[in-house]
Amino acid sequence: MVQFIKFNLQEVTSIVASFRGKNRPLFSNYYGLSDDVECELYQSNNTVLIRKKEYEAYRLFLLTSDEDDLRQLLNKINDGFYVMNIPTREPITERIEMFKECGFELVAEYNRYYNKSITEGYKKLSKLAASLTNDDNYELVCNAQENEILQIWNLLNDTFDLYTDHIPNTDELTNMVRQKHVFVNKTSNGEIFGVHIFTPTNHICYGNAWVDKKGFGVLLSKNMYQYALDHDIKIINHWIRKGNNQVI
Repeated sequence: MVQFIKFNLQEVTSIVASFRGKNRPLFSNYYGLSDDVECELYQSNNTVLIRKKEYEAYRLFLLTSDEDDLRQLLNKINDGFYVMNIPTREPITERIEMFKECGFELVAEYNRYYNKSITEGYKKLSKLAASLTNDDNYELVCNAQENEILQIWNLLNDTFDLYTDHIPNTDELTNMVRQKHVFVNKTSNGEIFGVHIFTPTNHICYGNAWVDKKGFGVLLSKNMYQYALDHDIKIINHWIRKGNNQVI
């Protein structure tokens, strides 16, 4: 059994930097964590495993310079439910087979889509939005309020998978609402049926979640593009689940 030990993020960052300085990672899915995350770590001579609690599971991050060592360690993890993301530019068929041998299974595959033509994207969305009619007097494209956070989270939870879609928790969502990075559509009595969450970082805007139950989602996306134009955003990124052809 692998014994994880709790470290603060500063200690984890130092351990990872030291490992990278002494080893040439063969494979890694660790790109840093936010400042407020509590995590645990295990280190061998050739591998670093990092886990953080996420709902009822652990999200697992790793760096390794020895696939055999990694394989042995993964086969010794047996103290809970683990989820792992594997971002890559290359096909990962061999990696998937190795992880399957260690007890993991592929549950979802996502592709990254990005748009560098923000103005053109806004024009296309505006054209689509012009064809919509709001006969039910819905309140469309509103900045979300803090008293709506639980309702928004429930909509996300009902629509997406907590682990593979990686939706924000209520604390993260609260921060996004306060920064006005959450747009909502709602009925006249305040029932939220659409939400668009995004994270602007420097000149890139990341779409975190987008859902609408009544066909007005294009207005939410249009508003994010308007935000991008107003804030000199150069690229909009989306991770979209393979097979979600309507969004693609």
